Amino acid sequence: MRSFNFTGLCRILIFVFIFSACSDENPTSPEEVEEPDEEQIDEADAAAISINTAQTHQTMIGFGGAMTWDSSVLTNSSKKNEIMEKIVDDLGVDMVRLKNWYYPAGYPENKVPDEMEVDWFKGNFDATNEIFDILKSRNPDIKVLFSSWGPPSALKSNDHLNSGTLKKKNGQFIYDEYVTYWQDVMDHITFIPDYVSIQNEPTFEATWESCKFLQTETADFPSYEKAFNMVAEVIENLSNPPVMIGPESPNLNYWDFELFAEELKDNPKLGMYAYHPYSFGSDNTSIADMQQVLTEMSQKYNNKPNIMSEFDGFGWMKTAQFINSTLREGNSSAYLYWKLIWDESVNDAMIRINRNNGNYTLTEFYFLMKHYAKFVDEGYVRVGLSSANSSLDQVAFLSPGGNELTVISVNPTESDVHVKFQIGGNTLTPGNAYQSLETQPYLQINQNNHTVLTLKGLSVTTTVLSIN
Repeated sequence: MRSFNFTGLCRILIFVFIFSACSDENPTSPEEVEEPDEEQIDEADAAAISINTAQTHQTMIGFGGAMTWDSSVLTNSSKKNEIMEKIVDDLGVDMVRLKNWYYPAGYPENKVPDEMEVDWFKGNFDATNEIFDILKSRNPDIKVLFSSWGPPSALKSNDHLNSGTLKKKNGQFIYDEYVTYWQDVMDHITFIPDYVSIQNEPTFEATWESCKFLQTETADFPSYEKAFNMVAEVIENLSNPPVMIGPESPNLNYWDFELFAEELKDNPKLGMYAYHPYSFGSDNTSIADMQQVLTEMSQKYNNKPNIMSEFDGFGWMKTAQFINSTLREGNSSAYLYWKLIWDESVNDAMIRINRNNGNYTLTEFYFLMKHYAKFVDEGYVRVGLSSANSSLDQVAFLSPGGNELTVISVNPTESDVHVKFQIGGNTLTPGNAYQSLETQPYLQINQNNHTVLTLKGLSVTTTVLSIN
């Protein structure tokens, strides 16, 4: 008979405990985990981050993402309420982009959306209505952008949802029928959005729903501005009418954005410019090159606010630097990450949802966006910031009451940097501070009220500072 091995049993129990904790599909939110006390760093050894609250830039709408192509995977999930709580309360989104799914089978003779041209569109149409209601019930201040990918196939030149442009009758583009379609859209969705875009990426003929427009009419393509103005007249008649935005171009270049912006810049019906910067391509595009394009855009079209309404595709660290660039060089008032929710197979979604069992995963991009969305809300104003350490990539925002600052610091180097925050030469003591590495998201730091904060190499840090 073997003797009882107490030590071995203890090891087994410890292993079981650790495995059970790690296998939880929705672990405790990382900000609830406390870091051990950090060694106090001498203030004289810290690089000064100077904030100038008198130097003001754009007023923010905020941060968020899109719930478009896979919206029904959320509403079908048994964890739907839990996921929406994460989106609204934990992440703190300020703006969400929804897609127009109104494509009734047999349109325009049939306008009732009981059946759609494509069967699975119906699930996303219903999901969009439901998502709007849930968002607004949890936080009425969340703004919703409603974007259309194109009209039904009956209005298309190729009689197909994909590719093509607006149909012609008797040699004229059917603008009137297009406007009627928009009237029908607004009559059959169950909400009034805060912002409307008539056409996602108008210069792009895609293998999914699309409709090509040019900035002015040609023999082959209709005028975006003419369609925009005619739809705006319909929108203006709604109670609490949405703000019209455009052009939601696929690229920040001359042909896709600038020509449209030139036509729209003096148009009183345009409330904000919107852009998608896919011309920046892959991770091979340098931050400096992107910043130059964003600077030129913001300086040339500064008579109205602009928003970055769709983008993803960079790695984690470069995404953080790109967000800062859109805010600082681009002077953008909102940043919407493309994949807020998606199927579990999509690795760069903020929230990956298993369409079979409804379980979900919060990814590194969720926690990256939380660095911005949680403590920068609508009405915050970007203010001036300079740093003694030029390698840091930072932006700062002042609350509407003027009593709180939020600073997002990206350290793209591999070296730790010690910093202190100053206003007018006076050092501020950080309040709440949260820091992420790509694989260690959103840990609360600086809990001992030290005046010096350590920005770890390859980290993103959000610091909240009180102004007395």
